[in-house]
Amino acid sequence: MTEATDTNTLVEEAREGLRQFPPALAQEFEAALEAVLPILEPDELAQWLRDGLDIARHSLRSWEASSEYFRASGPVLEQITYDRMRDWCAVGIDLMETSPALSGALFRASPAVLPHLSVSQANDWAAQGQSLYKGTWKSGSLSAQYFDVSPQILPHLPLSQMRLLVDLIDSLASHSYELASACLGMAPGVLSQLDRADRAPFLEFGGIVAHTAWVDARVYFERGPGALRQVSEDQRPRYLSLAGQVAMQVGRLGHPYFIEAAQAFSEVDKDIHEGLLELAEQLAQHSGDAAMEFIKSSPRVAQRLGIDDIARWQEFGLTILQQSRDGGEAFFRLESARGEEVMEALSSRVDLDRVSELIRMYCKALTGVDVGVKASEELTAKGVGWVDESSPTTEGTTIYLPENVERYPTKEENFAVYKVFATHQAGRLEFGSFEYQSELAPILFPPARNGSSNGHGNGVAPTVGEGEEVEIHTDMERFFDQFEDRRLAHDLFTIVEDTRIDTIVKREYAGVRRAFSRLQQAAIDRRRSVEDMPARQAMVENLLRASLDEIGRIRWPNELAEEMRAPLRILNRIRQEGATVQDSAAATALLYEWLSQIPNVELDTEDWSDFEQEMSGDPDAGEDSDMMPGSGSSGLEESFMPFMPGSEERPYDSPDPVDLRGHLQPELLHGEKKR
Repeated sequence: MTEATDTNTLVEEAREGLRQFPPALAQEFEAALEAVLPILEPDELAQWLRDGLDIARHSLRSWEASSEYFRASGPVLEQITYDRMRDWCAVGIDLMETSPALSGALFRASPAVLPHLSVSQANDWAAQGQSLYKGTWKSGSLSAQYFDVSPQILPHLPLSQMRLLVDLIDSLASHSYELASACLGMAPGVLSQLDRADRAPFLEFGGIVAHTAWVDARVYFERGPGALRQVSEDQRPRYLSLAGQVAMQVGRLGHPYFIEAAQAFSEVDKDIHEGLLELAEQLAQHSGDAAMEFIKSSPRVAQRLGIDDIARWQEFGLTILQQSRDGGEAFFRLESARGEEVMEALSSRVDLDRVSELIRMYCKALTGVDVGVKASEELTAKGVGWVDESSPTTEGTTIYLPENVERYPTKEENFAVYKVFATHQAGRLEFGSFEYQSELAPILFPPARNGSSNGHGNGVAPTVGEGEEVEIHTDMERFFDQFEDRRLAHDLFTIVEDTRIDTIVKREYAGVRRAFSRLQQAAIDRRRSVEDMPARQAMVENLLRASLDEIGRIRWPNELAEEMRAPLRILNRIRQEGATVQDSAAATALLYEWLSQIPNVELDTEDWSDFEQEMSGDPDAGEDSDMMPGSGSSGLEESFMPFMPGSEERPYDSPDPVDLRGHLQPELLHGEKKR
């Protein structure tokens, strides 16, 4: 008998044996036979046929497992030798004694599982799935599901860590097979959302959730990965470990704590996550509630304290916790007055609501007027567009300041910032920033040459028709109305008037000079580069720098030094004693005449240098006429012509505001609408 005859005989005998089973089994056999014939030797084929028939004959429904065996054979033999396949399939055959359905599930999953497992791991893999089977149909279904989802899980989780998932699912199954099945089905998607280092810790905490609050397990699978992403990447395993430690203490509160504390981490700088966790771990040794309440409170605490001071605050609370659990937990929930007191003592931040009355009394002493002190946020909440909540300002009756100041490492330094802010605003009230009157002449400057008797306005009253509504403007608003470029005029007036106020304040109030100078220096350090600005903006920026007592920080082309000197002389004159807001207006008109003639174009020169102090000129030197631009508008523009070949005029932008001065809008005050 030839080898081919032997093979045909074996195949025919197998076909005959399969006739007692449903036709579907024979169909799977024929498809598998076509796949394995080119691969198997005759003796291997004979054994393969016997194994398939033995599985089918094992019990009433075992033919289904045999069908899966035949279907898997071809794909499995493409990956491993027949001898290794027999070792692998022996595991499935042994599983027949427990449940043919489980054996079939193992065979069905084998082709997709083999890339992730060695043959030697087959027993462990099968044992994990078998451990879920408790002899009931529900447990059998869950165990079979384990094998079915293994190909999707093993790319994300090694077999050694898969035991964590099995234990979690087994724990849930003791309460609800439906919940266990749902979580097992979600597992591949959940694991794919986690970084590799986080997967085992995630499942470990999940096992604790299943033990302490099993009803939350599905929510944990749904929300857990997203919550965990809010924690610094390298601290996530540590956070999960802490959450597990806490959950073992607090039971069902463990999962809500995990979600809420993770949200708190998203609201603080990731650089302090490690420090916060270390402090929370110390608290967890005494109270899991205190540990998680500490993390939940950290966004509010971190607004006022750095991590070193947070550690001191935690140390104080830990002492209370060791003496009284309730007292310590209230401390970390920020429900304790003592907690607020300690935070206030440690914080360098100064809050306006704590010092507003002191500042109000200080401003009253300066101005002699009972002014109000409120947060700038109140103006922004009303939709006032010319102020933001971080800037000081005044509208003539109330001084508005930022809600808090935390620029420097001590309370004293930050309170000094408030004093400078408040002093400048009080100076505007005390020294007449809002008292401009068009009929009064300036003291230090000649009247502007614009055709009116006092140098301001055009001397012509607006024509009003009968029954028309008339806008009654302030004198200050009418002053600005005379300028074609109102924004430029307003910027120049702000610089001049702030220079006048700062000069008087530093002259009259020696106690704030040092803090004033410090903030002026800080403001200069934050200014943008002048070289990047077009000519007119650069000159305005330089005037602003000069107004901050920083002539040496002016940058300007050497060839155009003369064009910068006259505007600086105008600005310097406003520093003289006796200067009034009328002088600020007159100086504004002079500066406007200069700057409106300067084209706002990019300057084609690299010869920029620092402007020396002596180049600004003595404000008393020379005649008033030296401050006037030449007749006609061509003189200044011609000076700039060599440095702007082909340049196009750019729109004028206001300089960045100076925070210590805030906003000045005197023209908007006290106006009313009448008929």
